[in-house]
Amino acid sequence: MLKFLPIFSNAVAASVLALGLALPVGAQEPDDGDNKESWSVQEPPGEWRPIDIDSDEVSWSTVDVSPDGAFLVFDFLGDLYRLPIAGGDAVALTSGIAWDFQPAFSPDGTRIAFISDRSGVENVWTMDVDGENMRQVTDEREHLLHNPAWAPDGEFIAARKAYVSTRSIPAGSIWLYHRSGGGGVELVERLHGEQSQKNIAEPAFSPDGRYLYFSQDTTGGSVWQYNKDANQGVFAVRRLDRETGETETVISGPGGAVRPVLSPDGKRLAFVRRNPTELTSRLMVKDLESGIETTVAEEISRDMQETSGDRGNYPGFDWMPDGRSLVLWSQGKLRRFGIDGSQSVIDFRVRDQRMIQPALRQKTEVAPETVDVNMLRWRLNGSCVIANALKPEEFHTFISHNWASAQDQARAVKSQLLHLVPSLRVWLDVDNMRSKARGASDQPTTTVLACP
Repeated sequence: MLKFLPIFSNAVAASVLALGLALPVGAQEPDDGDNKESWSVQEPPGEWRPIDIDSDEVSWSTVDVSPDGAFLVFDFLGDLYRLPIAGGDAVALTSGIAWDFQPAFSPDGTRIAFISDRSGVENVWTMDVDGENMRQVTDEREHLLHNPAWAPDGEFIAARKAYVSTRSIPAGSIWLYHRSGGGGVELVERLHGEQSQKNIAEPAFSPDGRYLYFSQDTTGGSVWQYNKDANQGVFAVRRLDRETGETETVISGPGGAVRPVLSPDGKRLAFVRRNPTELTSRLMVKDLESGIETTVAEEISRDMQETSGDRGNYPGFDWMPDGRSLVLWSQGKLRRFGIDGSQSVIDFRVRDQRMIQPALRQKTEVAPETVDVNMLRWRLNGSCVIANALKPEEFHTFISHNWASAQDQARAVKSQLLHLVPSLRVWLDVDNMRSKARGASDQPTTTVLACP
């Protein structure tokens, strides 16, 4: 369901969103409880050491172009980097253990919105274009936020909020937040209420702010399913009219449609569609007046329509200010695709450091002569529960070496069952255990039998 949100003045909007929130999120004092030292994502415990990074490739990176077209910003291994549009050495804007990604320039080019888990949960943050004056916009503690998108007035930021219900598959909805903080308002509700598992993501405003475009899982039912066929169409691009509250499907059909991005003049819509036979996608542009769809790039990296797509179905990309080309990530590189069919790579180089900890390792003997049973095998037998700790051949070896310990193990199982369900009648089958120790049967060894 979609909620109607009229377009109103910035002053009124700021007042509505800030009701009951005297302090913006970034200025609120943390609740230290009993004055214990606050825990920080950026300062984890343990011994850390730096490693050098030197790379000219990146995986699944969101790219955004500055309003003047001089720079772009992209994410790389959990940090944000600025790069001249012609390419070159990337300059780090963020650093540390926190995972920062999905950057987006504000309309005036002075701020960058992004997602970070530096508060403990993935929330919307903003900072100056040089990485200074970082500010937390949202304060979600449970529902992760992704895909930040500035409204054209630069006062508000839309984002996709995730809701987990009976499965780990998060349903999506679109929320709007004032850049100074606050609780926000919901623009696009989950499709099937609190139990929904269907995704809505990748919000994008039209240049005049009237329309909000987004991608939506349009397959049947309320349950997310495996093995969906993107060739038949999983996602569609839909549009909310913020003046009337009405929504309509803009792009759908075979191959689906994800990651809508409006051209600077608002007349064309770029999006990603799955190729029918190859394990790749393509970059498309639709003329919103004529309805004509044109392929800009026949092969880019595969989208994620079959997955939950909780962080988006394709990394964010952007138009150049003149509307003649697009800049996006594909196949490890930052690429520029012209509407006229031209293509080029924007070469970059990241030379930086990351902090790592030694991997935890435990020495384990592969084939010891004896073994302590730490996990039980269970099976149902009518209304009874049978607990057996080892297969016959394993049990024979175990009891031969350590019969007393085997009896103790069976008694421990009996004690466990009685602790869990005191009303059970539990038998310790010692004779059967002895027969198994002699290797008399091929059936699983029964150590404990429990019935209501």
